[in-house]
Amino acid sequence: MRNLVVMLSLQSELQAVVILSRLCRCHCKTQYELITDHTATRLVLRYQSFTPAGKMSWKTLASNKSILSYQICQSVGATPRSVRISDLYLKVQRKNDDEYERDVSCDSDFMKDNMVQVGQAMREKFQWVDASTPLYLVMDNAGGHGKNDIIEAYRADLWNKFKVKIVHQIPRSPETNLLDLGLWCSLQNHVEKEHRFKTRSNKDALAHSIKAVWESWDASILQKVYDRWVKVLDLIIMDGGNNKMLNSH
Repeated sequence: MRNLVVMLSLQSELQAVVILSRLCRCHCKTQYELITDHTATRLVLRYQSFTPAGKMSWKTLASNKSILSYQICQSVGATPRSVRISDLYLKVQRKNDDEYERDVSCDSDFMKDNMVQVGQAMREKFQWVDASTPLYLVMDNAGGHGKNDIIEAYRADLWNKFKVKIVHQIPRSPETNLLDLGLWCSLQNHVEKEHRFKTRSNKDALAHSIKAVWESWDASILQKVYDRWVKVLDLIIMDGGNNKMLNSH
């Protein structure tokens, strides 16, 4: 079987990998869930090899050449050998005009550039609240929210432009936050179950799953978390501002 695969043209090999990937997708979601009809047309086989200068680089197999015509050097100064199927990685080829979503870091620059949009969005979503009536934005003390001078700057912007007041959570007290107390964990668990076996690379599909969970979610869960939150606050008051009593209740 291995000899047969090696003798195939690269185009046939690639088509076989695509078909195999699609077949395996229903059994191995983690590995194959990003192979969609769009990405399947851009799949290429690549391998890593050291150049004569000692640098590691990626090599792409051409569709009109056999795998037997390629050589790989797995370490600096090593003798090149023929590329094997096990050396290959299945990659999605990018084009110059493609647009990609990119992960960003939540830091001072990000917060400074985006918090005004948050204030504007809050006013748009709560349009029935009079513009002179304050809205409150509860935030924790995560380091990514910016340095002190940046925090003070966007705090002032939100208040002066949108009458949005930032209320920071008590430091090192996740129990005082309804989301951290259990609300988000419950939602996340239901979303993961709803979205199981669905294409995770499609943001619209994920949004549909979240909406479906929210609309069918048991409201009593929110009530239970809220009741627990009230009890947590009472225990903190009883403990003089500490949270040591929470573990025993």
